[in-house]
Amino acid sequence: MAQITPEFMFSFQRNLNFKYSNAWARVLGELWYQRVTLVQPSGALEEIYQWMLETAQIVKQGSRGRDLTFEDVVQVTHKIKNENAGHALKLNRNDIEDNRFDVAAKWASDAGSAGAYWPQRLWVELVMNGTTRKCFDEENFFSDQHPINPFDESDGVYSNVLTGMPLTAANLAAAVAHIRKIKGPNDAPRYLKPSLLMVDPDNTLTAATITGAEIITDPTNVSGGAPATNMIKTRYGLGTPLEVPEFADEPGVWYLGVEANQDAFEAPIIYQERRAFELTSFTTMTQSELDRSNDLEWHHQGRNTAAYGLPYMLFRFEP
Repeated sequence: MAQITPEFMFSFQRNLNFKYSNAWARVLGELWYQRVTLVQPSGALEEIYQWMLETAQIVKQGSRGRDLTFEDVVQVTHKIKNENAGHALKLNRNDIEDNRFDVAAKWASDAGSAGAYWPQRLWVELVMNGTTRKCFDEENFFSDQHPINPFDESDGVYSNVLTGMPLTAANLAAAVAHIRKIKGPNDAPRYLKPSLLMVDPDNTLTAATITGAEIITDPTNVSGGAPATNMIKTRYGLGTPLEVPEFADEPGVWYLGVEANQDAFEAPIIYQERRAFELTSFTTMTQSELDRSNDLEWHHQGRNTAAYGLPYMLFRFEP
């Protein structure tokens, strides 16, 4: 029979932490959300994000340089509130004393996997619901009516969702061209450089062929059958396509992303963390405290949230 002592609990907790850390590291190596996510620490219940709009334009000032144009500096703000997240395990002291606690190691491993994956889970949930949930400009995150300047409707709109676009070489080239032509409020190009092609598993082979083959059918050839050097591989700057199993429920839908710029606070999705996930520990309990505990609990908790960022950094294409 196991004796519940501080020494036993120290060894028990050390084993749980080992299982937890190993699972966390294993899952972390499979994740990709950091490439298209602004990852930020949080110091309060809520954080306010501000994006300055580039509205400055140089205009002619007359022969004497006196016709000055004074411009307003405008910005958009976005408030994001942290939430509690986690789960827990409870073991009865009888189960521990009778060596019936194998579930604890499995739970710790699962907790590590779940904690590492949590930011990506939130990312996928936001993106998969992006056609119906609004972002900071009060449009759905994926919309064809995003205002170029939320403070001036005359600047027009842009779209980050296009339909009738199955994944082909021609459509991928058209998609990149569409993104590259998007202007900012200052009527100058944003110089967006989409580099991350994300597809569901059914589109993996097509995506790999389009971006990686040395020779490909020339999409500009009217007959549709002439082979040519794959200019998408040599000219467009796309990395290895990313297969996203989470997109399997929407076969044929694909995405182009502009990678996050952490220094400039620019990304399509924001993940902020007020308190990192951690496992509670009983290693500091005295013998008398342990003797009074009929049930021992392990809590795996954190405080964080995810929210939409800049829509012009992620584009959705539907077949």
